[in-house]
Amino acid sequence: MKKSSLFAILGGVWLVAACNVVEPDEPSVAVEPLASAEEAPVAEVPTPAAESIVEVEVPASGNRLGINFYAIKDWNRDLPFVDMMKMARPWIPQRHGVWDTGEELPLDEYGYVTRLEPGQRATTLMLTDLQGHHPTGEYVFLYEGEGEWEWSGIARLVESAPGRQVIDVQPGGGSWVQLTLVAVNPENHPRAMRFIRPGYENRYAENPYATDFLQRWGGVDTIRFMDWMLANRTDQEEWSNRPTPRHRTFHTSGVALEWMIDLCNRTQSHGWFALPHPVTDEYMREFARMVRDTLDPNLKAYYEFSNEVWNTMFAQTRWAQERGLAAGLAERPWEAGWLYYAEQSHRLFDILDEVYEGDRDRYVRVVATQAANDYIGRRKLTHRDLHTRADAISIGPYLTFNVPMQGRDDRPGADEVQDWTLDQVFEYLQGAPMANSKRWMERYQAIAEEFGLKLIAYEGGQHLTALDEASNNEKLVNLLADANRDPRMGDLYTEYFNHWTEVTGGNLFCHWTATGTYGRHGYWGLLEWRTQDPATSPKFQALNAWSGGALQ
Repeated sequence: MKKSSLFAILGGVWLVAACNVVEPDEPSVAVEPLASAEEAPVAEVPTPAAESIVEVEVPASGNRLGINFYAIKDWNRDLPFVDMMKMARPWIPQRHGVWDTGEELPLDEYGYVTRLEPGQRATTLMLTDLQGHHPTGEYVFLYEGEGEWEWSGIARLVESAPGRQVIDVQPGGGSWVQLTLVAVNPENHPRAMRFIRPGYENRYAENPYATDFLQRWGGVDTIRFMDWMLANRTDQEEWSNRPTPRHRTFHTSGVALEWMIDLCNRTQSHGWFALPHPVTDEYMREFARMVRDTLDPNLKAYYEFSNEVWNTMFAQTRWAQERGLAAGLAERPWEAGWLYYAEQSHRLFDILDEVYEGDRDRYVRVVATQAANDYIGRRKLTHRDLHTRADAISIGPYLTFNVPMQGRDDRPGADEVQDWTLDQVFEYLQGAPMANSKRWMERYQAIAEEFGLKLIAYEGGQHLTALDEASNNEKLVNLLADANRDPRMGDLYTEYFNHWTEVTGGNLFCHWTATGTYGRHGYWGLLEWRTQDPATSPKFQALNAWSGGALQ
């Protein structure tokens, strides 16, 4: 039996094959007419303490289940943190009758408004469009500094004292908590804002994670932090501009490394980090040093350079192609991009080997590639003998059914599929999609064995997607959602993951994703809501059985 001790710590879109999804559209917020007009302790570097808060029993199955979490946004459905301000939307500059003026607000280094012009306001949103699946009751708002603000949406001020307010958050449906700054003292601007869930005021500074979140996902083998790090969208470059625990929100910067390490230490899960493509050598070095020094030494750190640097929907792929062409690595842009990724992996691995000198068993060097095209993987691994520097090759072998507007001989279109029964959907999935996924696993396992590497999965699971304009076909979107809720999806998951075990021996497989909406952008979550009964999710149940009970 594996026992995960939770430490008390201070402190889809497609391209030939499946790949990461595009982040759903920001929930719409209607333009509203505007009316007239003690700092918290911060855990800079978490260190395991002796006291255990929660223990999660995980029966051993031999199969290693990892998980990807959705990016930290104000509409995130997992609600992992007890401080909702860490998930708040960036400040929206406003004036009377104008929801977003587009003006640039003056902010301090941690993202707090330092002054407002006459007639100007600044609004942030939390708990957006959660349709009643949010914790209700009395939240505590803590802050330093001086200013005036208003609460609206599903929030109502109950009591107020300097530095502390009590806010009642009501059940509400598709609404949000709205905090609007109406005045700021520029000599002592409001800062260190925290918006604490009911019941957590006395422990939020020592443990930033909600108990229900830790209990639900605390038994997984590995947490892949790609989306929490905003690896596909980041503007981070220098270590000095990284997110820290003192920043108001992680919405646009990604989660502070201290908090990601904290989560791994609490759950005793290995951590998988995707270093954003623009970062400097110093950034990589300091990142690895912090992980080395503060991650529990019994845990491993997986490192990969960026994410899906073969998928042209992502900026990092175009970035790599441009630089690969400029360096003369190949004549064709796509091939130049693959080889430039290999060069950057060499750079990352060099730094890791330097930082971890003498601790070779504490980190895993990952080369990630496209599941459907093993030629790409081979080209990367053989460029400057990258395979001799790596420990694992990683793929996303999704069970893929992408439905375009117009069908063709080998793929039905939206007009046809919208009228299918669920029997027809599952008959189709059991055919080519399942066969393709199995073949990708088998081919890459052969490559892994050839080069002496482990085959692992950075992402995977079902990949039912209405592509492009087809995503506006409500009948099709609803059909694919119903398929994800059908018990037969659980049967497919069982066959799919059992084949991974047959091929790899149950190597690490990180599902995409933990909790997320079902709709026009896909059906990625094992659960649709944090409050959902897991017994109602066939995908959750199948993966829980495959992993030996890693999920709660």
